[in-house]
Amino acid sequence: MTPHTTSAHAGPARGTARYPELHGADGPARAGRLLALLLGTMMLAGCVSTIRDTGTLGGGYENFNAVDERTVKVRLFDDGAAAGGAAEVSPTGNDAGTASNDGRPLLFIVPEPEWKAGADPWPDEPERLEDLLFTVRERLYRYLLREYPHPARVRYAWQESDPRLRGYRVLTVHAAITDYKQGNGFLRYVVGWGAGQTRFQLEGRIVEGHGAGRRLLGEYVVRRGHAGYAQNGLNPAVLRSDYALRYAAEEAIGLLTAELAVVLPPGDVPAEPEDRGTRGSPAPEIATQSAAE
Repeated sequence: MTPHTTSAHAGPARGTARYPELHGADGPARAGRLLALLLGTMMLAGCVSTIRDTGTLGGGYENFNAVDERTVKVRLFDDGAAAGGAAEVSPTGNDAGTASNDGRPLLFIVPEPEWKAGADPWPDEPERLEDLLFTVRERLYRYLLREYPHPARVRYAWQESDPRLRGYRVLTVHAAITDYKQGNGFLRYVVGWGAGQTRFQLEGRIVEGHGAGRRLLGEYVVRRGHAGYAQNGLNPAVLRSDYALRYAAEEAIGLLTAELAVVLPPGDVPAEPEDRGTRGSPAPEIATQSAAE
């Protein structure tokens, strides 16, 4: 019996016909490059998310002096603008334009943020939404302090009669969560690298002054995605969407405050520098009246 032999013209071995480029000497290298490209794309997708027009600020976002069309937009108004609408600040030296500085140092008030993204996604666990809103307020407080040097101040609330606040330009930063996506917790935990990321969008208005003299100074919208940090399966907390949303909120607010410091520069030394008090201290003994009130 003639032994069976393989013809020299026989087709490729099983498994190599469909993807021959992965079976040569450089096949593993090519596969590694493809994997790196895929993971890189997933990481970028996890961070960047296109801003959605939720109608919260009215009039759409196409007229914003946008610095980043996909991630953060800030719009400031002229000094003569009353709340409700006026001409935008013309660009002066940068793409977004800058608000005029009257020489006074800035005092930021950060009231409680609002939830305007529909029903509570965790009705049986209200503390999860409370923690997310707390993160928004705390990060606004902290990152405003980081971006604005002394003598700028940040407060959760204030009282007009406080002598330590005389000579400051009071700006109230209102904030509301207007859109979100819970993503996929399984993908965040098992795959990571941006897969299954949550989405977070924050919008708000910046109001100057208090009482009858309050006026609209600007508006903003910022959006960010995040998948948490699964740490190769060592952090099961990423299965929870509220956990990853807090990271998205932190990154979004970091972008927002950095941009505010560019378009809304800090002022000079206050009129009474000898009685400034402690920078950034909430001063609970005087913090009895919200700026929104």
